[in-house]
Amino acid sequence: MTAPQQLETYQEAAARQYFELFNSNDFTAIGALFAKDGQLVPPFDEAIVGPGAITTYLEKEAGSMTVFPEAYEVRLGENQCQVLGYVNAIAFKVGVEWMFCFSQAREISSLSIRLRASMGDLLKLRDLPR
Repeated sequence: MTAPQQLETYQEAAARQYFELFNSNDFTAIGALFAKDGQLVPPFDEAIVGPGAITTYLEKEAGSMTVFPEAYEVRLGENQCQVLGYVNAIAFKVGVEWMFCFSQAREISSLSIRLRASMGDLLKLRDLPR
């Protein structure tokens, strides 16, 4: 007998939707996933606050990137979803951790993006032309 399949939580579904929209370059729809005061915290930059600012930032910075989420861990008590995977861009491929935090209204209140790489790899990324 096989174990019953666990139902997908809204946190995991929202994270999956974010990645699908990201890979289709629908950054306006991504902005709409965020709360009015929601923030995107990318590596190497200050927090980007608000759906419009997030859309603008992603249009400028993320158009040449593709994301590959691999493992989802939902933290129900903390209303979070941690996702591990990698980003592939023209000049690099790097492991990434995305930490989604959700509001009571089930909007993204914050999304922190952390690179999973060695210090040497991170220094090389910092110096790439933008």
